[in-house]
Amino acid sequence: VRTSGRFCDITYAWLTWNKPFMVVYFEDLVQNTERELRRVLRFLRIQVSERRLRCTLKHKDGKVKRKHSTLKSDPYNSTFVDIIEKTLRCTERLLPGLMHRYSRH
Repeated sequence: VRTSGRFCDITYAWLTWNKPFMVVYFEDLVQNTERELRRVLRFLRIQVSERRLRCTLKHKDGKVKRKHSTLKSDPYNSTFVDIIEKTLRCTERLLPGLMHRYSRH
């Protein structure tokens, strides 16, 4: 899939931009949302507002002010899944060589 190459190029450009970066894994964000949010805020040097953090955690499922709706079809068709998987593999190959710049906040 040609698009996955473009995503890989974009990922490479971001990772080699010569600026500190932080890796946040979706699975970690889901498993321990508060810890990961605090880690991101620390990396960005943003002071934690406990009130806002509590509100974010309370509504982390994204159901704030949204009407309930169901999708009529699966948005992740096989082509899209292929793009995602190829981009993830590309990113995993790029990261080890750049881990010296990775933030462990």
